[in-house]
Amino acid sequence: MHKCKYCNTSYYPRPQVKNPQACNKEECQRARQRDNEKHWREQNKTHYSKDYFEIQKDKRKKTITEKTNEIFNCLEVGKNMLNKNINLNIFREYFEQKFLQLGIRLINKLWPMENTINSNTL
Repeated sequence: MHKCKYCNTSYYPRPQVKNPQACNKEECQRARQRDNEKHWREQNKTHYSKDYFEIQKDKRKKTITEKTNEIFNCLEVGKNMLNKNINLNIFREYFEQKFLQLGIRLINKLWPMENTINSNTL
């Protein structure tokens, strides 16, 4: 039996864990992860770079813009095929803002088959 460092309850740890500190409760695991990250940042102060995060942010924004363009290119083709008079620019701005709020991880879940479809087979 071990005592949880965060909630002081007794628990049986998994045998694979060498130095158990937290029980399996989600809030204890999150606290353990925060402590690990804090400790890592203290030990590796030279690894933080604001420029790196700005570059990554720009890359995510570019990817989101590309995905938004893909969607609206498809909508444009459909609009032309149906001979509908729809202004897609208003929708484009709205969707791009919403996609930026969602974040790239959630957006990538919308395209699960992206890597499996080969453009040569179409």
